[in-house]
Amino acid sequence: MALTSIIPLPRGWGRVAIDPTLKAGIESDLRRYKRWKARLKEIDNLLSDISISSGTSDQPSGGSGISDPTFRTTVNRSRLWQERAYLQRRISRVENALEAMNDEQKTLVRLWYFEEKDRRYIEAEMGIEKSTFYRIRDKALERYGEVAGLIPLVR
Repeated sequence: MALTSIIPLPRGWGRVAIDPTLKAGIESDLRRYKRWKARLKEIDNLLSDISISSGTSDQPSGGSGISDPTFRTTVNRSRLWQERAYLQRRISRVENALEAMNDEQKTLVRLWYFEEKDRRYIEAEMGIEKSTFYRIRDKALERYGEVAGLIPLVR
């Protein structure tokens, strides 16, 4: 996104807030990360099953068209490969952002988005106050946006 994805805060606040729509998208990505990884694993299993079953199939392949098992298998494999590529891109984006975060940010992201722990639990676990929780979270989301190219690195 362009510069329109950031909203200046009043003078003296010293930072820039992420556009709420962009923030919601980033948070959605982080919440879906574990499901994406699980789905990618399942797709890999399905693709290996299809490879095994299509190589040993003894069903007749009479005619062409939708009822042809070979055609259905090819279409299914194609869809799985497309979904796999999409998931790999999304997973890679999250992992690249995590690599760019500091340890505090990574811990908060893991506990809040991946493990879905309660905010109070995270505050106690990390030894931080509520305001610090939100500051770390916002910086983590900002780092994600920068790494993903959603907000500019230089402001």
